[in-house]
Amino acid sequence: MMKNIPTYEQFINEYKEFRSPLQDTLMKKYGNVIEKIRIIEDDRTNGLPGLEVNMLIIDPNKRGLGFGRSIMNDIIEYTDTNKKIAHLTPTNEFDSDLKKLTDFYKSLGFVKNSGSNKDYRFTDTMIRLPK
Repeated sequence: MMKNIPTYEQFINEYKEFRSPLQDTLMKKYGNVIEKIRIIEDDRTNGLPGLEVNMLIIDPNKRGLGFGRSIMNDIIEYTDTNKKIAHLTPTNEFDSDLKKLTDFYKSLGFVKNSGSNKDYRFTDTMIRLPK
């Protein structure tokens, strides 16, 4: 008999303990701006000292007003304070310009997770070491 394997979305929704408490803090602060957010603290699931920004979608009517940068600065402050590696993979899946998004993350101190910066513990394409 085959076991029913949940989708990633179902897994995250069912197992709330994998969600970072930072996600709830950001929703309280920016709830009217954030369309969708998913932040996972890796040490809660696999012992890695990281925080994954799995999804951050700003309300289309509020894009370009600096909210994304403010939210990401809050995330960076959290990862710096807690000595966690922030990691993410930019995507154009949600009507974003991939180059602009990648450049945005680079402006926040993220680097490509490849070459001399490669951290094999993370599969995401960009990482940011804590300061």
